[in-house]
Amino acid sequence: HEEGNLRNNFGGMFLRRHYDLEIAPSDLKDGVREGPSNDAATPSLPLEILVLPPPHVGKPTLSHSSSTSTSASEFELQSNHLRNANNNNITSANNKSQSPSSTPNPKRRQQPQGQGGNHDLAKSGAIMQCTAGWDWVPSHVPDRNTGIWDRVEVEWVWGDVKLDDVYVRVLNVTAATIGDELQDENGHVEFEDKEEEERLPLGDDVVVSAWLDLSVTATYHGSRDHDNNAFPIRGSIEYVIKHHQKSGDKRKEHTTSPSSSSSPPKSLILTNGTIHNITIATSVSIMHLGQIYLPRAKLWWPHTHGSQPLYSVELTFRSLDGKSDDAVDGNNNNPTPAIHESTTQSTFGIRTISSFTHPKTKSFALKVNGHPVFLQGGNWITTDLFLRYSNSPKRYLQELQLLRNVGFNSLRVWGGGIAETTYFYEAADQLGLLIYQEFWMTGDNNGRFAGDYDWPLDHEAYLHNVWDTVKRLRNHPSLAWYGGGNELFPIADADSGNGSGGVSPPSDIEAGIKQVISDIDGTRPYVTSSVMEAGDDESFFDPEKSLGPKDGPYGILDEQLFFDRNPGLKTPVLSDNEIHRGASPSNVKDKDAPGRNIGFQTEVGSVSHPELKSLQRFLSPEAMDSFPDCGETSDRGGSVNEEWSYFKYLPFTESEDIGAVDHICSFLYPPLVNDTSEDGVKSRMKSIEDYTWAAQLAQYFQYKTLFEGYSMKMWE
Repeated sequence: HEEGNLRNNFGGMFLRRHYDLEIAPSDLKDGVREGPSNDAATPSLPLEILVLPPPHVGKPTLSHSSSTSTSASEFELQSNHLRNANNNNITSANNKSQSPSSTPNPKRRQQPQGQGGNHDLAKSGAIMQCTAGWDWVPSHVPDRNTGIWDRVEVEWVWGDVKLDDVYVRVLNVTAATIGDELQDENGHVEFEDKEEEERLPLGDDVVVSAWLDLSVTATYHGSRDHDNNAFPIRGSIEYVIKHHQKSGDKRKEHTTSPSSSSSPPKSLILTNGTIHNITIATSVSIMHLGQIYLPRAKLWWPHTHGSQPLYSVELTFRSLDGKSDDAVDGNNNNPTPAIHESTTQSTFGIRTISSFTHPKTKSFALKVNGHPVFLQGGNWITTDLFLRYSNSPKRYLQELQLLRNVGFNSLRVWGGGIAETTYFYEAADQLGLLIYQEFWMTGDNNGRFAGDYDWPLDHEAYLHNVWDTVKRLRNHPSLAWYGGGNELFPIADADSGNGSGGVSPPSDIEAGIKQVISDIDGTRPYVTSSVMEAGDDESFFDPEKSLGPKDGPYGILDEQLFFDRNPGLKTPVLSDNEIHRGASPSNVKDKDAPGRNIGFQTEVGSVSHPELKSLQRFLSPEAMDSFPDCGETSDRGGSVNEEWSYFKYLPFTESEDIGAVDHICSFLYPPLVNDTSEDGVKSRMKSIEDYTWAAQLAQYFQYKTLFEGYSMKMWE
């Protein structure tokens, strides 16, 4: 009945989705479906979902432009904000103003199609910022994050209690089996809290013992008295920890149907038991169930170090319904059926993880199971800007398998994208990839380069999203550490290059993130920013707040440069003492000269050119024939077709100051290293097929030598 008002408020920009949900056979009892519908012939349930747009995205509308020769249509982001029924600007729940904060960036960019568009997306908080464009992707994503992109599930609740979000926190791992040192005089195993992390032995045949802290969230849906007090439900929780078996369909993380799971074979069970005297009487409660000893388990490792054994935990709550655990029905000697019953499950791995500042690199480093791990990987944004495949476990597995095959043991999930899906992390668990997950902030939109340091507007809502994300991902052994965002500015100082004195994330969000991780995870490191350029004073670089002092470069390089210190960079960070001793930026190429080493490089890249079939899908025939000339050093203009520029072409020719070598035309015979024709006619490859073949070889050598060069200086 309010549909008309919604249309007025949101300019018609909302989505209504209708679903007919089939009832699975496991939801039937004795041939009768349990649920609200009585139509046994058509086991389905109608569901309608109304999707409103996130705030501050504007209204993508279709505008037309024409000329004498062409007619084009494109989506443009209108700058007017969404308005409520009283025609007032919508404000966030904590009444923050939509106007710039008291610490605006004086260098704020104003271009409407820059990195993050007009930057207003950052007002909304936990949102995919790159849908408004970036330096690697076009900006015309028409829906601006409107709609459902993650999975939607409807679950029956059997009774008034629902369990979910089981968390297995690994407290202590030791290579020792149960021995005298772990037993008291009665033979009971006692928890041994070690202050220092143990360096656990390598090898897939190594067996360890572990202490696990088990907790679960219980939601109460029951009745209340006239004072709004819940009627308590009492019962017990059974737990089973077993070897995880891979299944063809991992869509169901948990189930609440009491008949949906069968008992696993005893050979798969590592430990099980029952926790008695459980009382549930609050709307939502996190229940700490105690510490459980796992006597024989195997370690999860990144694939460069070992195997990836996974375990599953299943919890089932059954109410007593006023009777004891041993109560039986006197007529048939069977246990009395529980009115309230709920089951939840999750997978996890046994491993320890910690971070430290490496004494030589002076930067962030990671330990897994007590062993320093040299991280080799790349940045993961998302492989589809429209998130059309976010519910495809097969696609995630195949794409991460490709990255493992080339030697990656780690991935950075970039802060301008999303907190990746459960399917992504399940694939990473299985393949042995370590994941650095950033939250939803970037320097381009959150104050450092543009936007505002105080964004998002609703800090409380942002931290709710942080809480939800940490809770969803914390059981995955592949999740190695959290980050506050991409290229932020965590240190407030007017002399540090941050002229406004603002910080990102805002100080209350920064404190809130740390508190959430401490409260509901407690096992993983957190670093505020991916990188923080520190100028000429290393005092502004703090390895506990930033992974490195500088990132880049981006573009084609002479392959030999990748074996230098800080390849391709001309302005390394130098300390005051190094400057006093006469160090200069040119010294960075001399390994014996003083200079600030970039021990952790969060972003470094080169050219990229798709295969021919992909080019044919998004370039016109005219653009396919208009590939760049030899010696082209610009990403737009000259011989670069406008469609190539739109899709973020980067030249394959080095800049003039490093030789101007064309890495594509050097594959010609005879090789054309630098086109110096006097008649002004540039040379070209013979065809787009030849151009693509040479480009793919060129980029192969770029990334091959990039990883070889960094690996050669491992821990230096």
